[in-house]
Amino acid sequence: MKRLFRFALALTLVLVVSSAARSALKAQDGVSEQDAIDLALTNPILASGLGQIDGWTAAAYDTQNAYHIWRVQFWDADGEDLGWADVDPALGKIYSFEAHFSASEAQRDAAYPLLREFIDNAPDVLALVENPSAYNIWVDWDGWNRWWGVYVDIGEDSLALAIRFDNGLTPDDLTNPQLVSVYFPNVVSYEEWQSMAQSAAVSVAFRTQAIADAVAGRTWTTQVERADDGLWRVIFLEGETPLAEVLLDNAMQTVVDYSVGE
Repeated sequence: MKRLFRFALALTLVLVVSSAARSALKAQDGVSEQDAIDLALTNPILASGLGQIDGWTAAAYDTQNAYHIWRVQFWDADGEDLGWADVDPALGKIYSFEAHFSASEAQRDAAYPLLREFIDNAPDVLALVENPSAYNIWVDWDGWNRWWGVYVDIGEDSLALAIRFDNGLTPDDLTNPQLVSVYFPNVVSYEEWQSMAQSAAVSVAFRTQAIADAVAGRTWTTQVERADDGLWRVIFLEGETPLAEVLLDNAMQTVVDYSVGE
């Protein structure tokens, strides 16, 4: 029992000394929560975004990990997440961050005429749209990707453009626009296209009277697959028994050939 007591006492002393050493090290470092926040605010992206927001707040804590990192967190007046940063105040280094805010109305107003002029004359845009100036555009800042998104309203043929300015770290950087990419909002994923094409193929196949008669009154299912030369094959089944088969051109919405089971 005495040996157990001595071991417990020794362990307690080790923990006390270790805790005191950590406290002394912190005091020696002289790093505070405000130091971490101030360092994060030297990031131009965070500083610019927060500068457009009233009532934002910040807090930070020492992670006490092996890399001496402080995590700084920012919120708006309603407590919604605005971003964060991982920093080392002792080294004055920002390792990583995220910014979750967009441009202010004033920043969008300043960027709009420059973006309008750019897309109306950009060769890559003119190759797609004969007269971009004839269509309304909507602009907003993508703080994650550091570019401006421009939506060109052409109905079903609308385009979404990503445009970045030189040194475009913030919405206030508006020198020398460059087209990053063009998106086609009405282009669906391959899986969505395949599902829609299969449904359309069944619909076209069912228009053939002989097929409709063959499956009438039956509990049927379909098996749809792409055939050669871009054609589609639709097989109507009752259980595992084929009732009818149709080969069709889905693009032209026409039946090429069909057969009906006995």
